[in-house]
Amino acid sequence: MEQKSPSTPRQKMNYACEACRAAKTRCAPSSSGSAFFALAPVLAGPKRLRESSLPPPPGPSKTFSIDFEMPAEQEPSDDFERLRQDHERILEDLVLNDDEEETMPEGGEVIANILGGSVPESKAFNFNDMSSTPSVSLSGTSSSWTESSPGGMGVQNKRPLMNLGIKPQFNLDSAAKLLMSFREMLPHMPCLVLPENLDVRLLARKSPFVLLAILAVTSCSSSLQGHSLYDEEFRKVLGLKFVAGGERSLELLQGILIYCAWYPFHLRPKNKQSYQYLRMGVDIVHDLEMDQEPDFDFSSLPPHQRASKLDDIRALLGCFYGMSAFSATWNRAPTFRYSPQLSRCAETLDRNSELEQDHHLAWLVRFQYIFEEIIEMQRIFERGPKDNQAIMQRNLIRAGLETQFRDFTQKMPTQYASVTSILLASQVTEAIMLSPGLVRMPRKFGAQDSEPSSSTSLLQVAHIVRSVFDHISSLLSGGSGFTGFAGADYGRFIIVVILAYRLSFPVLALCRDYNVAQGRQILDLGGFLRELVDSSEDAVPENEGDVMKETEEDGRRLRTQGRAPLCAAQV
Repeated sequence: MEQKSPSTPRQKMNYACEACRAAKTRCAPSSSGSAFFALAPVLAGPKRLRESSLPPPPGPSKTFSIDFEMPAEQEPSDDFERLRQDHERILEDLVLNDDEEETMPEGGEVIANILGGSVPESKAFNFNDMSSTPSVSLSGTSSSWTESSPGGMGVQNKRPLMNLGIKPQFNLDSAAKLLMSFREMLPHMPCLVLPENLDVRLLARKSPFVLLAILAVTSCSSSLQGHSLYDEEFRKVLGLKFVAGGERSLELLQGILIYCAWYPFHLRPKNKQSYQYLRMGVDIVHDLEMDQEPDFDFSSLPPHQRASKLDDIRALLGCFYGMSAFSATWNRAPTFRYSPQLSRCAETLDRNSELEQDHHLAWLVRFQYIFEEIIEMQRIFERGPKDNQAIMQRNLIRAGLETQFRDFTQKMPTQYASVTSILLASQVTEAIMLSPGLVRMPRKFGAQDSEPSSSTSLLQVAHIVRSVFDHISSLLSGGSGFTGFAGADYGRFIIVVILAYRLSFPVLALCRDYNVAQGRQILDLGGFLRELVDSSEDAVPENEGDVMKETEEDGRRLRTQGRAPLCAAQV
């Protein structure tokens, strides 16, 4: 291999050492040829060219993380030491000295106080929560559950959830758009209040679990990949907080209600997690004793306690509304029944709140109560004896529910009647009261349904269904369509379509005198389905979620399958 001549001129070096590159100075070779030294303070190029070539300063971060907290773990010895002291005190009280009998309470009374939860807060112990310190519950009694409502937060040690290795990064701009979309959805299930000045970062600090629930339910309309990220994170954090951490708080209840209200059932049509999560919410209500809170005078409360109580009432009514709507619509046994306490809470919210969404929630709860009672009454009657006494009892209950429904309708302000969720709730409830047998599957071999209906009642139901179709058509023509519909709204819309489909054909088991032609003319189900499909094709962009596409496909399938029986009925 040929060697280069030593007389060859030295080539120009186009690189510099690390120190000179960091200082932006020229670098020249040393005499030894093996090292470089800086020609300071000679700078690389003119100042104008040098400043223009520099990269722009970094902007604000476009990502954020959601920090969660869990109840801090305590040493088991602390709890057992407290339990040992309680036992020793009980045993000492059981054997009293003569001079202590007049001043000390009876031993049985002490035991009853401890078992009844009347022990002073510093000595209270709860086997159901081994990881949290005692705090004041929503009802003011001693409890070990966490309370996160403003103004009444119980003091509890926390540990960050990131210790468990869970701290993903989310896009800030995308989250801000999703939060804005959720503000338009909230009127359909107003279980909490979002102030106008509340942004993503502030909500992530104050109520991180609520923010995660909002992102999970709104992301499915734009990107299934983004929805999977938020959805998996929500379910993971919920399991860690509810099961592993044993947390029971208002924030946890609000997040569950948001997630279940807009649960993406079109992505998991056979998944039963929504019902399981609702039962978690009911457990939180019972554990916090929110459904057993005594009466209180709002006028005597300071502003922060007033706001805290209203937040509790919204969550309580929202839990009943969500569970009742799911159970009554999908024929599940209700686990959270309407009670006088819920009635008082609805009256309190309607009377003391200045927000429109709170008035909407109160009326939604009232109409949902009537709907649930009608469905439950019909279910009990079908499973029990059908003698004269049972029929008389059913008629009396129905008469009372009809009276309450008329009273609600007359007292409700007229401007609320056009709100989509309230309109669906009131109209579907009235239709079911007129003919409960329409929501049952028809029996074969000409068997009679549990209760016949008159031709006049069936035609009234047809007019009610037509009014709902007209309202939905106005939403479709206005461009909003089913935007923001909660699961309860979709369930009622499905019931309306079922009623229209049944009334478009003879219902001999219910009424042989029903004028099918007149009912079909009133309903015009085919025209409505055609409008639904056409508006969906025009309004849904390619990046829209699957809800509208599934609605369009269901409408097209219903039109196709309904042609054959319609032609057979017209022959």
